[in-house]
Amino acid sequence: MSEKKLSIGGQAVIEGVMMRGPEKVATAVRTPDKKIELDIRPVNSISDRFPILKKPMLRGCVSLGESLVMGLRSLSYSAQMAGEEDEQLTDKELAGTIVFAFVMAAVLFVAIPTGAAKLFHFITEDPVFLNLMEGALRLLIFVGYIGAISMMKDIQRVFQYHGA
Repeated sequence: MSEKKLSIGGQAVIEGVMMRGPEKVATAVRTPDKKIELDIRPVNSISDRFPILKKPMLRGCVSLGESLVMGLRSLSYSAQMAGEEDEQLTDKELAGTIVFAFVMAAVLFVAIPTGAAKLFHFITEDPVFLNLMEGALRLLIFVGYIGAISMMKDIQRVFQYHGA
């Protein structure tokens, strides 16, 4: 007997959860009147239209991009259903948000730690020490970021749905 493996993932959204399977993505959100609103959409991967994007190096980048778009759309939908936003993000706003997120991630987790590690060159040129310093700074930035956003009321609710 062969067992069929089913890949399912998801994320917490405002007042709910988004789950993604191989064919569909569903977002369930608790509305202010305590009802559960459900949004089910098909998963339309660009890789299905352009098979070249299924190659190993491209596949991960495409998957990351699609996951970001799906996650942001689900967050926007959940904010709208929870009564926190009047309308969903347009495609331009979604693209701008993703570009901004990538730039901030590059600055916070690449540029700042690398630049700060260069300040330690006057102490030592040991690459192991410098890499440890970069890693420690990245960890501090990440923990500080999580600590800072966890003070926001809306994010606390997202963390509760996430189980974090």
